[in-house]
Amino acid sequence: MSVYNLNDQMLHGLIFEGQLRCGIAVLTNSVREAQKRHKTDPIATITLGQAIIAACLAGSDLKDTGAYVSLSFQGNGPLRQVTSEYIYPGAVRGFVSVPQIVKVLSESEEVPQSVSTALGIGSLTFRKSSSPYSEPYTGHSVMVLVGKSTLFL
Repeated sequence: MSVYNLNDQMLHGLIFEGQLRCGIAVLTNSVREAQKRHKTDPIATITLGQAIIAACLAGSDLKDTGAYVSLSFQGNGPLRQVTSEYIYPGAVRGFVSVPQIVKVLSESEEVPQSVSTALGIGSLTFRKSSSPYSEPYTGHSVMVLVGKSTLFL
């Protein structure tokens, strides 16, 4: 995994009188840097980029230096595993186990056209530590395909 911190922007706040947390992240530079470093093909880049953005948004409320959020998607699709991590105050990194899907597919297999089919059925592991000294919270979820979308149970 490599660390990216390339002047991308992330904003978060509360709306509806503090009843709903919202966030927005523009991480174009980080995703481009990840694509360049890992030499990912288009579907691997999209998947890794979405995982990086998800980790950043999930960690947008962290306050202590060294606190982190880590997401690890593992599936039976050709990508196999995608991991992303956001470390406060603004470092992000990611990894995809199969950066070039075309190289692992047989001639009879089609290149996946969506993140869902690239990852397949599997699981998501979520880890969050609110400080570098605290024990992280860990959660697990099952990923299933519903049409072209992934559903987390």
